[in-house]
Amino acid sequence: MRLLRRIFTGLLVLLVVAVIIVLAGGTWFVRRPWPQVDGTVTMAGLQQPVEIIRDRWGIPHIYAQNEADLFFAQGYVHAQDRLWQMDFQRRLGHGTLSAVIGPATLPIDRYMRTMGLRVAAERELAMLDAETRTVLDNYAAGVTAYITSHQNRLSVEFQALGFTPDPWTPLDTLVWGKVMAANLSWNHVLEPIRADLLTKLGQPAAQQLMPPYANGLPIAVPDGIGEYTWSQQASTPLPDNIAALLNRHHISQGSNSWVLDGSRTASGKPLLANDTHLGLGMPSSWYQNGLHGGRFDTVGFTFPGVPAVIIGHNQRIAWGVTDLPSDVQDLYIEKLNDREHPTQYEYMGAWQDLELRQEVIEVQGTKPITLEVGITRHGPIVNEIVPGMDENEPIALRWANLDGANLMRGVLQINLATNWDQFRAALQFWDSPTQHFVYADIDGNIGYQTAGDLPLRKPGHQGLFPVPGWTDAYEWDGMIEGEQLYSVFNPPDKFFATANDAVVPNSYQYHQAYGYEWTDPYRIKRIKEQLAATSDATVESTRALQADSFSQPAELLRPYLLSITPQNDLERQALEQVKNWDLRFETDRVGATIFQVWSWFLVENTLRDELGEKTLISYRGYGWL
Repeated sequence: MRLLRRIFTGLLVLLVVAVIIVLAGGTWFVRRPWPQVDGTVTMAGLQQPVEIIRDRWGIPHIYAQNEADLFFAQGYVHAQDRLWQMDFQRRLGHGTLSAVIGPATLPIDRYMRTMGLRVAAERELAMLDAETRTVLDNYAAGVTAYITSHQNRLSVEFQALGFTPDPWTPLDTLVWGKVMAANLSWNHVLEPIRADLLTKLGQPAAQQLMPPYANGLPIAVPDGIGEYTWSQQASTPLPDNIAALLNRHHISQGSNSWVLDGSRTASGKPLLANDTHLGLGMPSSWYQNGLHGGRFDTVGFTFPGVPAVIIGHNQRIAWGVTDLPSDVQDLYIEKLNDREHPTQYEYMGAWQDLELRQEVIEVQGTKPITLEVGITRHGPIVNEIVPGMDENEPIALRWANLDGANLMRGVLQINLATNWDQFRAALQFWDSPTQHFVYADIDGNIGYQTAGDLPLRKPGHQGLFPVPGWTDAYEWDGMIEGEQLYSVFNPPDKFFATANDAVVPNSYQYHQAYGYEWTDPYRIKRIKEQLAATSDATVESTRALQADSFSQPAELLRPYLLSITPQNDLERQALEQVKNWDLRFETDRVGATIFQVWSWFLVENTLRDELGEKTLISYRGYGWL
């Protein structure tokens, strides 16, 4: 018995030792790639010493003696902290995820290759000015220096998939700008949904369910739009894997920003607040850093893989950004000479040659896939990537993002701006995606500026439905850009706010060019009400307003819920909870939960029989209810 006890004890000790070794080894394996945050690193490629100081939150501030070293170090630090994210993002934009992940990501690669984001980024790269190209080259050199010096200490994702990332290039940075524009451009999905509603319900009902933002504005329906079978089928949301990568989850989301001048703040100085919502992710989409060297003295947020600061401040000005969900996409119904193997398309009574682009997609563990993309004067034919349209009439996508070529130059110039005029001049280079910018400076000025190129459509073409592509009746008549874009300097209300809303007044010459599909006005209404009543705003009160959970939709709809006659004690208790609810969506508000469930099923039970499940999912998924 004693012998057995000794054997058992010995085995137990060995097991404990083995577990300790495994845990220690696993910890070492996982922690080994963690970034070095102290000490000295000797790195070829630097001209002079660079100091990187991380604050208590781990945010790096880079101090360099010249701009070449500044952006080299920024690239190195980004790679230290986020290399896997950066590599994944560039593969997403290039359409090369399948090369390391396998067939599971083929739909995503097909989507990106068909859209042509890499091709657009290549055009942009060829058109870069020398200063912007130099910054991108230095940044890429810093990322590559980290990759080269850490071949055997890369993060577990690279080791699990068994590959080493390629050197970073300026093209990788530019293609991520195209992906972000894709994340913020939804019209190519919304147009088929609206056409589907039109076919199912007729124009009056479709207009009620998807009204243009301008109250009472009639929608213009292209002739014969209901005759095409695609409009009866294209009602499926983007596949979950693509929607997730583009942050298009089926939940309400939106950004906000505002700026107050000194007459409305406790300090007597302007106060700028910005709360961007790009969807939840781990790690975050954003990366905070400080850049101090040469002409740059800027602190704020950028994306891993992108140099400089996109949202932040320098010693003279501060700026914030929210999405301006303008309509920069149109779908065109095309007539091809052969449906199976087309080589031409019709335009103005003549046949035009179709551009055919061959895309070879490498796939881990199997043979490459060849994708042929047909391109008309309007853009790529997208039937295979727009949900529900693969068996329908050929549809081409025109998208302003595929033409833009100055975004990165705009970012750098914003970082260097020291006053309102320089800030506006910098934003003239910002072509895509379209954005709201708010501004403040140390001289007490505040302002708002639209940024991004907006298509100027011909009269009668609102961009709400797919349109015939064989006529010039629905073409774009150039872009609204630069000085033509809406701008406000030192507004009379002493504040300016945005919440993905239509900020332009009807008196503005190009207000219809901003589009018709905006977020509901409840958020901006609440923000403006609170700011208009403010004369002593502080950072703390601004933070509280950003976290405000008061629901104006609930304020409007609650009376209808409370008018219901309860049928039992449970319903009576539920209605009492709603009655006593303070209309704030906090985790301990039972009334909020009851109201949300009721409002959800109110829409479901009202619309499901008319729309059908697929159309209802799409309709709700893109933010109307």
